[in-house]
Amino acid sequence: MNELFSDYFAQRDNFLTRLDVRLKAVFVIMAIILTLYSRRAIVSWGIILLVPVVLLSLKIPLKIIIHRICAPLGIALSILCIQTFYHGGTPIWRLHIGALSLTAYSEGLRYGYALVLKIMASTTWVLFLSMTTPLPKLLEAGLWFKLPPAWIEVCFLTYRYIFVLLEDAKTVFDAQKVRLGYTAPFRSLRSLGVLAGTIVIRAYDQSIATYEAMTLRGYKNINQDLAPMERLKTADVAAVFIFGLILIVLGMSC
Repeated sequence: MNELFSDYFAQRDNFLTRLDVRLKAVFVIMAIILTLYSRRAIVSWGIILLVPVVLLSLKIPLKIIIHRICAPLGIALSILCIQTFYHGGTPIWRLHIGALSLTAYSEGLRYGYALVLKIMASTTWVLFLSMTTPLPKLLEAGLWFKLPPAWIEVCFLTYRYIFVLLEDAKTVFDAQKVRLGYTAPFRSLRSLGVLAGTIVIRAYDQSIATYEAMTLRGYKNINQDLAPMERLKTADVAAVFIFGLILIVLGMSC
């Protein structure tokens, strides 16, 4: 669970984690923009296939990559279904569920397919950045790019206490499971409601406790906890040319 949600693999020492986070962030943002403007499906497919290969070369388990892609994939497939059944004018087949009739359209299917590819290709770029850059470095870059300190602070605290709430959720879930809270559909739904309510209450209590603890310790703002950005190194300069070449190739392919 910790490996799935944490920046565990970004803490490793390799040629990508050593690169300046500002260069990687600018590269990923520009790559996402070019990906979204691309009209060729082969470009998106190339990104979807090549970026995971790069991550695998860093010895990141395939299981972790797949798990992190599953959530956006589910959203993308939902968009595909919506577009297929509610967009277009050329029916290709109909689905009858009792009195309900759904018609799939070829235009919606093509448009939804293009959206799925762009969503997944953009997701792989974000995955590349998140699995090669520790969160503190991303926050330092955010301050360097003049993002509002309040946003950086919220992100920092949210990430810190995600794992605390996960442990609480696991404890409550295990207790419910021992008490046969998931043996029937209705009972499972009720147990999930109790679990969600418990986590919301604990998150609220934790926020108050954290605020009081930080105030007593003289906390003022996020700037005192994050180190200033370092100067670019020789490897970073070389990465500028490599990233620039990738962006040029991507732009020409669009």
